[in-house]
Amino acid sequence: MKVLLVEPNYKNKFPPIGLMKISQYHKERKDYVVFYKGTKDFKSNYFDRIYITSLFSFEYKITLLTANYYADLFPDSKIFIGGISATIMSNEYKLELNENIILIEGQLTNSNMLGFRDNINIDMLIPDYDILDEIDYVYKEKDSYFVHFSRGCVRSCDFCAVSTLEPKFSATKNVKEVVEKTTEIYGVKKYLRVMDNNLMYLKEYDSIIDNIKELGFGVNDEMVGREKKITLLYKAFFRRLDKKQNLMPSMKLIYLHILEINQKVTKRNIYGKRKMTTDDLDALIKLLNIHCIDSNFYISYQNTIISLISKLEGHSRIKKVVDFNQGVDARAIVKFPKRAMGLAEINLDPCRIAYDSIKDTDIFIKAVEICYDAGVKSFSNYLLFNYEDSPNDLYSRMRVNIDLSKKLGISKQFSFPMKYAPVKGKNRKFIGEHWSKLEIDGFYAILNVTGGVVTKEVDFFERAYGQDVDEFRKIILMPTEFIKNRVKYERNGFIKKWENSYEQLNQSEINILKTVYQSRDWDNVDEKIFNMERFYYRSKSLKL
Repeated sequence: MKVLLVEPNYKNKFPPIGLMKISQYHKERKDYVVFYKGTKDFKSNYFDRIYITSLFSFEYKITLLTANYYADLFPDSKIFIGGISATIMSNEYKLELNENIILIEGQLTNSNMLGFRDNINIDMLIPDYDILDEIDYVYKEKDSYFVHFSRGCVRSCDFCAVSTLEPKFSATKNVKEVVEKTTEIYGVKKYLRVMDNNLMYLKEYDSIIDNIKELGFGVNDEMVGREKKITLLYKAFFRRLDKKQNLMPSMKLIYLHILEINQKVTKRNIYGKRKMTTDDLDALIKLLNIHCIDSNFYISYQNTIISLISKLEGHSRIKKVVDFNQGVDARAIVKFPKRAMGLAEINLDPCRIAYDSIKDTDIFIKAVEICYDAGVKSFSNYLLFNYEDSPNDLYSRMRVNIDLSKKLGISKQFSFPMKYAPVKGKNRKFIGEHWSKLEIDGFYAILNVTGGVVTKEVDFFERAYGQDVDEFRKIILMPTEFIKNRVKYERNGFIKKWENSYEQLNQSEINILKTVYQSRDWDNVDEKIFNMERFYYRSKSLKL
């Protein structure tokens, strides 16, 4: 059976774990598997089955177009679509998907959902990392074990889709096996990405912390060595050979890795104190340039290549890191304060604690204090905005983090603002009741400069976001070009000119400014507001 796995061409830092597990399932059945990101004309091929994943609801359009593209290209293939948005927006998809596409909702807990009779829980399989080598797209977080100690959540927050995706809160029992098997097959990974939604409410919490430590992620564990990259690449090559998969991705990566090593050696010989002999490497590259797509060459020269490149690679040692990627519930920390000691026993970097509402301030502060007193040293928090909050609320929450870090002496802390979008929203255009497009654009312009995070350094924070709420409100109303290049526009006087015009507006006129910025209908507004149009749409060509 020939199988095509497809991820729509949206940007994402995590690899498609569901497709990776489906790949593992099919390869164990001795099926031929191809992975691709986006759309491609595969007319010269035929696939018996095509699986298309989906992510967030705001990627609905590109996901729908991708699915229907392959349905038109392969009308006789059995085509499935599943994943997050396919589950939470199943009715919407059913209305617009081609008739030959089968929609799968929820977790893939039994292969009979795909029409097989072997009753395999695909969701429990280890992901197939080899498929990631088949595309040029690089997933930022692929050097990770992706695990769930639990599914579901004790809460049903209106802004969250977990209650639909994973309606039952329960523990899983195969994490240790998944990590150990992944290491055995694909090598040591640096990060343990714990994808649970509310781990600290599990009665098995203490044993979970013990499992994490047993896997080598304890805070006091030593650094561990990794196999040489050339060895791992060759292992992937022979896995493909053994399972009768396409060898080209592995050959390409081995070839590119050897060229990369050659560049490093050459650079070292030019600038380093100790010269390295490169005759053998030069000879190998000459052969590779002739036989780079000949699988027999890679097999015949396996020992020579591994021996030579291993010597030149150097040693690789890492400190394993735990990441509770979905964050820790502040309410759970306050309810079970002793469990914070478990967080301090593992190499959790950072400890992410959600701070979604200004109403949660007291409990958030208490949770951070409990964790810090328990020994946790690295913190981050998610700041939901554009939901029921206002810009004033957001600034206050950012300021709470700054002040709390200073008070406790936290050495590493940052905030990560996350813009709310409706669970079933088909794009990212939603504007909350207390926000405007102008303010959101302005806030994103600041985040663009600060790398998407809010750091704990007071001077930097106040320069970027303002010394108080009023200054923050003014900054996020500035033209985005001014915000991104503030020093330039301060020096040439344009920010001062904008401020002079802005300060002539009363609150009612500021509200009108927000409205016309979004509508771009400047024709029927007061002259004071109309004169500000040039700052927003012609800022790069302004003249004093």
